[in-house]
Amino acid sequence: IIIELSKKTGMEYLVTDSITDTFGYIHLAKALISADTSLVHIAGTYNTPVLVFSKSIDNELDKFSPKSEKHIIVKSNNPNSIDVSNKDIELAIDNFLKIID
Repeated sequence: IIIELSKKTGMEYLVTDSITDTFGYIHLAKALISADTSLVHIAGTYNTPVLVFSKSIDNELDKFSPKSEKHIIVKSNNPNSIDVSNKDIELAIDNFLKIID
């Protein structure tokens, strides 16, 4: 999925060896797409725009919602996993690209 997102958005993706390696990358990034709340919090520290995929647990989403000024949350209909349709992903990406330009 990440390779497809990279092609569609024109954004690079990277794999790091540890969470601490990601700080500098997120600080310099134009934007972040993630389902990992720790990365979303790091992005909020730097006000990096974020597109986050989340389970449908409202109290968890309130607790871990993005703090970046520019953000989009794609909430799953499933409280146990992130289950989002391709159509919803494409719409979220299109909207996200508009707010980060």
